[in-house]
Amino acid sequence: MFLGISLIIFQAMNPIFASAIIPGLGELIQGEKSKARSFFVIEGSIWLTYLGFNYFGHKIDQSAKVFAIDHAGANPAQRDAEYFDALESYFSSDDHNLGVERDASWLYPDDPQRQQEYIQEHGYFDSDAWGWDTLSNQTDYW
Repeated sequence: MFLGISLIIFQAMNPIFASAIIPGLGELIQGEKSKARSFFVIEGSIWLTYLGFNYFGHKIDQSAKVFAIDHAGANPAQRDAEYFDALESYFSSDDHNLGVERDASWLYPDDPQRQQEYIQEHGYFDSDAWGWDTLSNQTDYW
């Protein structure tokens, strides 16, 4: 029954609307099978390319995080993208925290309490601290 209803809906669809939903479907409705096949192949290729890049990008990202954990002592529980971006830019968390302290003193020049709050919020301490074992490993990261 579902197949019969699907065929009725399929035949009643406007080819323009059908092509907007799935490229090539409008051509298939009009009986242009070779054109429809071309659109299906192109659309499928685009989706496969997108999924492939997404998959391999995720693998590269995970590999870089493992590299940072091994060579910088990065926190494996940390999921914040800013944390791993900081690993790329600073040799150690101490270097990063010095920059955070400068920012805090610039943003809140007359308020030491707000400076400390800013430092605690944006700095990396304790289990989030890191230090690259060599400069070349930091350069190889990312």
